[in-house]
Amino acid sequence: DKGFRLEISSLFTAEDWENLDNIISQHIDIRIVEGIEKTEVKDLVEKGEWLLTFKDFNKISCENLYSALSPKKFLSFLKNKESITPDVIDFCSSANIQAALSITWLMKKEYSSEERTFFIPQSMTHEWGHFIVEFDNTDEGQLCHGLFLIHEDEPQTEDLASKIRLMKRVLERVFPDFESNIHKEYIRFDDEMFVSDVKDNLIEQISFDYPTLKFVGQAAPMKPQFFNEKFLARVLLS
Repeated sequence: DKGFRLEISSLFTAEDWENLDNIISQHIDIRIVEGIEKTEVKDLVEKGEWLLTFKDFNKISCENLYSALSPKKFLSFLKNKESITPDVIDFCSSANIQAALSITWLMKKEYSSEERTFFIPQSMTHEWGHFIVEFDNTDEGQLCHGLFLIHEDEPQTEDLASKIRLMKRVLERVFPDFESNIHKEYIRFDDEMFVSDVKDNLIEQISFDYPTLKFVGQAAPMKPQFFNEKFLARVLLS
């Protein structure tokens, strides 16, 4: 099985794609969050239940808060933890996050005729884990997606750069002339690439206590029929 595939083109209509820059500029406000507070509703018209403070000292009050942050990061931003129920604290503090770095290369030639996942050892002599590699055929050419997990003892920029160089050398041994056939390279680092150990049993109570708070993405609640589907991404099941 090829698994789940989401075509980027399916996210918007052709007209929206053409005007995407204008649409984004009208509906997005990029700011750096400083803190989140749960407030008491004092106005029945403007029901501001959540107060967001930003690095530029601006503040926004809103009735509904949709958080795509990991539970742990949400908890770190929460200023008045003492006024929050223990279920929220337990839910946020128990979830684990995993940093990872992913690289996508647009190749000049095709290296694999099959869409499959390769687990390639980082070293043949040391237990350094694996590089996860997939090939994907597109209209532009073949894409090679590489990913490796980042542990707490290797967060430095120079360490990540050396790991990328190692990945290229390893792929060069498996796929001859790999580096010389790279046309374009895209690198993405995410310190919260994966969220695990989410306590779904607490989300129902949290939704009851705080109906205006919603977690989206990997921390979103899953439907009960999917609880045993541990090998599928939470973000697809929520």
